[in-house]
Amino acid sequence: MSSSKLLALVKGLTLSEKRDLKVFADLPSHRLMPRDKLALKELLSFNSQTLKKPEGAIWEELFKQAPLAEQNRIKTRLFQMIEKYVSLQQLNKNTGIKLLLQTELYEDRKIDKLANLSFNRSKKLLNDENDFDQKVFLFWLYQRAILREKDVRRADENLDTMENCLDEFYACNKLRILCERANRRNIIKKAESDRDLAREAAFLQEQVHSKLVQAYCDLFQLVSHGHEADFMKVKQFVDNRQPKLKKEHLQEFIAYMMNYCIRKFNAGDLDFARHYLDFIQTLEKEELLLIGGVLGIGRLKNIMLSLQLVEGPDAAQAFIDKYGSKVDPKHQDYLLLAQAVIYLDKDEVDEALEGLKQFQDSKVYLHDPYYKLTCDKLMLKCFYEQGDFPAILKKVDGIKAYVRSGRRLPEDRIAKNLNFLIVIKRLANRETVSIEESDFTIPDYRWLTKVLGGNS
Repeated sequence: MSSSKLLALVKGLTLSEKRDLKVFADLPSHRLMPRDKLALKELLSFNSQTLKKPEGAIWEELFKQAPLAEQNRIKTRLFQMIEKYVSLQQLNKNTGIKLLLQTELYEDRKIDKLANLSFNRSKKLLNDENDFDQKVFLFWLYQRAILREKDVRRADENLDTMENCLDEFYACNKLRILCERANRRNIIKKAESDRDLAREAAFLQEQVHSKLVQAYCDLFQLVSHGHEADFMKVKQFVDNRQPKLKKEHLQEFIAYMMNYCIRKFNAGDLDFARHYLDFIQTLEKEELLLIGGVLGIGRLKNIMLSLQLVEGPDAAQAFIDKYGSKVDPKHQDYLLLAQAVIYLDKDEVDEALEGLKQFQDSKVYLHDPYYKLTCDKLMLKCFYEQGDFPAILKKVDGIKAYVRSGRRLPEDRIAKNLNFLIVIKRLANRETVSIEESDFTIPDYRWLTKVLGGNS
């Protein structure tokens, strides 16, 4: 058993769940020994800072000098016990599956009265507003209903409803796959096969009529064609969230729309930066912003850019203060770069330069062309705002040569970065320049319009 799996289970527990777990551990069926319970008590007492330490340090603090074989035995027993507890907690959250399992349990033991009671309670859920969580168990409910009613010569009004739920469950999951296939076609710029994905989606839309299926069809159209009208349809569905969605499916909808927003505001439509921040607020509200307690570096970059475009440097600073510690340790150096951008926006040039010099000593600067180029351009901007034109002229040609060397940069990014380097060199030579938004990346264009006083 991997020790990291045990830590992952413990990190995901709330305070109330930890209290319940201590009582759960006392059940005789787990056969925990006194030393197991003592280790569990200490493990649950660790705070979040302790649990962020390397695994080796956590186990050394927990087990002291205990033999390795004994440590592994204790870890295995604790993992199995906590896994049971977490599974039962999840089962309690899904009433339908729990009732069906109860039905099968009572049927196996020939307790017909309780079996009928559990089954009828599960059927009553069909009268409630069904969310996507319940669609999974409705397949088994439909199947079980047919087996139980096959010899009864009367109509069951619930069979049509259950069959429709099964169709909806299938159609939605099929459309999720079609969305991902369309997304991959966009990324690799070619089709994996000659399948007509649009025709398959249209067939599902025609055959299965539900709000959820329609929402997935709109999402498929958005991923395939990128029309703004489809974006607004999907956004309206997500904002209303009727019918309800599982969190992972909500996250899936939002991820596709956030990617669309990024493409739009990178192409110059800055209205979509506001939409992007709306989705970030939704993820934050639903506790979906962090994945495994970690904020992805790509998401952080896009959030910072959107905040600076829409709300300004103070909002970007507040976000870093709140979530900077949640960035993966291997990407922590990026925060120096993000902070330097904020300092430059606030005209605190000396502080920006200090952060950039620290970033240049990091492994990220040495091995990632994107970050290296971003850092070098920020440094040129700082030199310009200090009036240090000789420093710009000394560095700019070397940076241009680096860009032209084709360091894994897309063609359009190469052109836009070269345009910026040419313009800032001309500015350092005190020449008159003319700029157009489409010729530069958004951060570079923002800075150029700032130093030119809007006279572009």
